Amino acid sequence: MKHGTAYHIFPHLMLLLVPLIFLSTCGKSEFSPSTATQNDYVPGEKEYSTSTCSNFSLRKPLVDVVLLWSDTNHSNSYVSSYLKYSLTDLLNDVANYDYRVVAVPMTSASTSWSNAVIASYNGDKFLNNKTPKSINALANEVMAFNSGGYKEYGLKWLQFVANHTSDWHRSNAYTIYILVSFTDDEVQDRKNTAGMEVQTAATNFKTQLNNSQLYTAQTFFFSFIKTSNNSCWNYSGKATAYEDFSNQIPGKIMTDICSANRADFFYEISKTITDIVVPHRYRYWPISTTYGASINKDSIEVYIHADGGRTFVPPTRYTLKTNYNGDIVYQQDLNTRCYPSEGEPLSGYFIDFGKGTNTCDVNQTISYPNCITVKYTDRPVCYKFFPLASEPSASTIKVFKNGIQTGKYTYRQEWGFKLDQNVRVDCDNPTQPADVAEYKSGYFIEFDEPYTSGDNIKVTYQGTAKL
Repeated sequence: MKHGTAYHIFPHLMLLLVPLIFLSTCGKSEFSPSTATQNDYVPGEKEYSTSTCSNFSLRKPLVDVVLLWSDTNHSNSYVSSYLKYSLTDLLNDVANYDYRVVAVPMTSASTSWSNAVIASYNGDKFLNNKTPKSINALANEVMAFNSGGYKEYGLKWLQFVANHTSDWHRSNAYTIYILVSFTDDEVQDRKNTAGMEVQTAATNFKTQLNNSQLYTAQTFFFSFIKTSNNSCWNYSGKATAYEDFSNQIPGKIMTDICSANRADFFYEISKTITDIVVPHRYRYWPISTTYGASINKDSIEVYIHADGGRTFVPPTRYTLKTNYNGDIVYQQDLNTRCYPSEGEPLSGYFIDFGKGTNTCDVNQTISYPNCITVKYTDRPVCYKFFPLASEPSASTIKVFKNGIQTGKYTYRQEWGFKLDQNVRVDCDNPTQPADVAEYKSGYFIEFDEPYTSGDNIKVTYQGTAKL
C-alpha cells in the first residue's frame, strides 16, 4: 500500500516542480522594463526681412507771371482770335495754382506800376497794395491794351520789372516772364547804339535775376516775337533787338509769333508748371508690424537703398523704440512721419531715427525717395525643463545634448507627475520664466543651464518596474 501511494503521489509532485524549474531558469531581463527614448529639437532662429519705401505728396506751387504785352496800333489791331483764346487758356491754367499775374503794356517810355494790371489768387493785394482783378478781367484788359502809339519800350520794362522783383515775386514760386510783341523795341531805331543798348539791358536783367536768386529750375523766359522777315501781323521787319536780348537769357524759349495762328500758342508755358513733390521724412521705421513678433534686438540689421545702391546703416544712427526695461514693445498707431506734418500712423515694432528726441532733421531722418530694408531673427527660445512621458528609474536616465552625453541636470523625482509646468525661461535671466510661457505635463528633468535655439536634446531611460 505505501509503495502504491508513493507511486501515485510522484506525478503530482512533478507537475508542481515543472513551473518552479521554469521560473528558476528564466533570465532577469525578461522582467526588466524596455528603454524609452525622447527627443526635443529647438528650431534655429528664423530670419525675417522687410523692405519698405518712403513716400511723398504733391503740393500746388506758387506761380508768379509777368506778361509784357505789345500794344502798338499796328500790333494789337491784328491779334488773332486764336492768340486771344490761347492767352485766356494760359491764364485759366495759372488760376489753378496760388498765382500772381502782372501785365504791363510796353508803349509807355515812363515805366511805372500805375500802368500795370494785376490778378491774384483769392484777390490778395500786392504791387504796392494795388487792387487785383479777376483772371478773366485781366485777360480782357490785356487784349484791350492800345495807346495809339507805334513804339515799344520792352527792354526798359524788362529792366524795370527785374529791378522791382520784391514788389511782385514770392520766394520759391515758379517765375515766368512772357514777352509778346508783334514789332520790335524802339532801340532798333538807333542803328549805331542799338546793339550796345540791348547788351546793357540784357546784362542788367541777368544781374537782377542773380541778385534776386531767380536763376533756378523754376524760372522761365518766353519770347513770342518776330524771328524772321516774313510779313505777318502787318509788320515785315524782324524783331532784332528782342531776339538779341532773348538769346542772352539762359534757358530762354523763343517762338516766332508768325506761327501764332493756332489755339495752343502758349501751351509750352502751361507745361512748365507742375505740382511740387514734397519729400516725406520719417523718424520711426517699422521692424515688424506683426503683433507678438519675436525680435532679437542683437540681430537687427538696417540697410538704406539710395541712388541704386544699398548701404549698411550703423546702429549708432538709430535707437529702438523700447519701454523703460529696454524691451521692444508693440506700438499702437504711432505717427511714423514727422515732415511735412506728423502722420502715416502704423502699429508695430519700430526703429527710432530720432534717437529718443523730437528731431526731424533731414540728415537724421529717412526721406523720400529712399527705401529701407530691416533684417532680424527671432529671439532665442530657452528651455530649462524637459518632460518625460512615463516615470523613469532615476539611475537609468541618460541625457544627450547635441549628441554629447551630459550630467548637468537634476531629475525632479520629488515632483512626481506634474501638470502644467512652464518649461521656458528668460534667456537673459534663466531664473525667471519667459515672457511667453509654454506648459507641459509629465515627470521632469531640470537642466543646470537652459538649452536653446538650434539645440537637440535626447533622453533615454527605463521606466520603473511594477509587478
